[in-house]
Amino acid sequence: MPDYPWYSLANDTGIQQGDIFQDYPLLLPSQVSVDEQSGVGSVSAEILLNTVVVLSQSCDLVDDSLSTVIVCPAFHFDVSLKNQGLEPSKSLFGHVRKGYRPAYHLLNPCNIVGQSFPHLLLNFGQVSVTHRSLLLSVAESSPDRIRLNPPYREQLSQAFARFVMRVGLPTDIDPLPE
Repeated sequence: MPDYPWYSLANDTGIQQGDIFQDYPLLLPSQVSVDEQSGVGSVSAEILLNTVVVLSQSCDLVDDSLSTVIVCPAFHFDVSLKNQGLEPSKSLFGHVRKGYRPAYHLLNPCNIVGQSFPHLLLNFGQVSVTHRSLLLSVAESSPDRIRLNPPYREQLSQAFARFVMRVGLPTDIDPLPE
């Protein structure tokens, strides 16, 4: 079976699904207040620098139809789970790796010189949106970022789709009568 590399350097200024941006600023609102008389509001927020992976479809990013882009923070596997109160284990790693935990997705380690990282864990429950113009400006200033290659990019897209398309029924389907 041929070896398909997971990653390549994105040596362009465009954005594609699967692009990985390190130290990308994400806004996390902590408090919102609105003056009832004027209708004017204010927001208190933190700016967090995270590694993020672009989830929006490449076809939408190419034709300028999006003003915002969906991104998902990505964390080192062990660190991410500990921060969420979960104990990293081979068993949990295996369940995430095989897709049994739909809220999570694993990316393989990257060994590109100067850009290496261990297994990354994405939590689809933490997706965020960012302005396309900001992401483009960061892409222009960092053309040597990592890009997830096909078919791994499509696997990421499929995993995200499985997470958002789940349906929880209020009652289960009745079993067959005996």
